[in-house]
Amino acid sequence: MLKCTIAKESGGVFVSKKKNRKQPWEQPIYQTEYESNASRSEQRGKKKGNTVFITLLVILLLAIAIIIGYIFSTSTTRDLGANEPADDPIVVQTSLDDEKEKEKQKIAEAKKKAEAEKKKAAEAEKAEQEKAAEQEAAKKQQEEAARQQEEARQAEEARKQQEEAARQEEQRQQAEAQHADNQANHQGAGETYTIQQGDTLYRIAVNHGISLDALLEANGLSADSAYSVGQTLVLP
Repeated sequence: MLKCTIAKESGGVFVSKKKNRKQPWEQPIYQTEYESNASRSEQRGKKKGNTVFITLLVILLLAIAIIIGYIFSTSTTRDLGANEPADDPIVVQTSLDDEKEKEKQKIAEAKKKAEAEKKKAAEAEKAEQEKAAEQEAAKKQQEEAARQQEEARQAEEARKQQEEAARQEEQRQQAEAQHADNQANHQGAGETYTIQQGDTLYRIAVNHGISLDALLEANGLSADSAYSVGQTLVLP
């Protein structure tokens, strides 16, 4: 249905034809929501279908690229193997000779190294033996020096003992000579007394009315002099 509108504007007349359709606010609410939901579902379905198609296309292209690369690499390897020249006998023989020479050099170096280590070990052992011999000689020298020192010390002690014995003997002889002189000097004028068991010089002097010093002097004795039973004393 068409609707005609006649209007005057700027001195002219124009006719406007419009379709007779309802405005959005004139349509029922439930009908508008249904159409909107249907439109969104269709759009999502189209997008999902496009995504799946693109994914499958990418996978197919990758598979084709991998197959082409594999075929190319296999072909290149075969071409290289076919074009590779055969080994030259002279080159092979030279390589074998070089390897033998290197092996001989390795054996010679190993032998030389073993000899050097053996020589070094022998020198170390010899040095150790010399060191042990020096230590043994030094030990013997120390022992000999200690023995000589001990002998010298013993000889010195023996000499001192001999000197002491000679000095004591000389003192004893001098005391006996003095005693003999005293007895000879007092033999005519004085009396004598024979020491009995239990006597002391002090008791003998008191019993005979003389002093101990006079008794000792008359007999050439001292306070520390030894006397014995049966010994004869001169009484001054």
